[in-house]
Amino acid sequence: MTSGIRTTLNRLKSIYYDSDIVTNLRDTLPDAELVANLRCGIWYCKDQGVKTCYFKSTDGHNNHWGFNTRRLNIDLLKMAFTTPAVIIVDSTANRRKIYPDALSKTLPIWAYIMNMYIDKLFKVEMDDKCSIQLPRFISDTERMNLMQCLHINKEKWVFELQTILDEKTAQSIMELVVASGYKRLVPMFVSSLDIFNKEYYQNIINNNNIPLICLSVGNNDSIFMENQIDRQFNYILGAGDDEEMWSLGLTSELFWMNTNLYLECVDDTMLHENITSTLSTIKYVKDVSILSLFDGAVSCVEQSASDNRHPNMFSIRVITSIANFNKNIGIYDVKENNCLIDIIHKTNRLIHTLGRYTITHIEFICNNFRVSLAVLVSIMVKFRDITFNTDLHISDNQPITKEYIRKIISYVYRFSESFQIPRDFCKQLNKYYIDVY
Repeated sequence: MTSGIRTTLNRLKSIYYDSDIVTNLRDTLPDAELVANLRCGIWYCKDQGVKTCYFKSTDGHNNHWGFNTRRLNIDLLKMAFTTPAVIIVDSTANRRKIYPDALSKTLPIWAYIMNMYIDKLFKVEMDDKCSIQLPRFISDTERMNLMQCLHINKEKWVFELQTILDEKTAQSIMELVVASGYKRLVPMFVSSLDIFNKEYYQNIINNNNIPLICLSVGNNDSIFMENQIDRQFNYILGAGDDEEMWSLGLTSELFWMNTNLYLECVDDTMLHENITSTLSTIKYVKDVSILSLFDGAVSCVEQSASDNRHPNMFSIRVITSIANFNKNIGIYDVKENNCLIDIIHKTNRLIHTLGRYTITHIEFICNNFRVSLAVLVSIMVKFRDITFNTDLHISDNQPITKEYIRKIISYVYRFSESFQIPRDFCKQLNKYYIDVY
């Protein structure tokens, strides 16, 4: 349990307090689509049905800028071309920054590269006509260095994007761009120190562009920070960040479903009791089909509540031209170093046995989405003739490289929403296939 002023109760009260800026901006722009940047941004959205995106600050750190092909946010791209504007919500606990790097640099880099990618799709050379948009507090030196980085890497990053996205996706993006009137993505920035500029917003729209409003939630005003008495709680900037360190198992969805229950607690002890009580009554039954790829040819499903087997049982179901095969791969412990490698080995061996038949559907049954996604990637690596995607096909005599595995991971991420394969799992994938082949 946390102690001092940075208690869980203070965090929840700070989140509730800061959420007003999200509500107010959405009320100002009712036609704009609200999107929460995972994971911090979702805590500030009272409407937990909002869509999400995933931009990481590490891709925007000074002198470490990058365009991450594992987080393409294609859904956000498509959404932008079907709405007048998009509001992306995030926050930072860093008092030295007004915006998290995810909003101030990672997202602007993404928008810049996506604009160039769209130019390539239409065979238009814009010659950087629309320069990268950054918030005002970025220093001239960092701004200049970032532009130099883009100048050096932009063509490589656009080429990687072209390589990763299949023809069907590219075609759908082109259709949306045409329907929008060939608009471009232009970030703008709103925070406690950068109020919403309606005139600037309107200029973006009038110039046939789509505003991507980067909303940094949190009050950076020094006078506000010092005057804690009026609020009757200790305000925490960026309180929604690093939830696993303070949330006691509480999720943003449960918080907004039971705000009075939690915010009326007198201390963290009472709050902890209420959270424990809430969690004990919740049955985490998610949608049965959480991931479906290749027009239903591959899917990951969660073990049903009526299934009496061990909750960490991993199973695979393969439908072929002659029969249906069900196989329990075994009980796994994701904390074990060789867990993934063992599952991959057993899964590949089973499918190899069935390889002489026409495989029409592969289904993974597992309560751990990361395991399912990692195994799915491994299946696509090993059995390149059944990947159901010609853009990912390589011949059997071609070596498997880290770049090829990363390409497949990026492809799978497009379908996996917020579920991410941990870095150690990626390392195990590389080790397994590169060492073996």
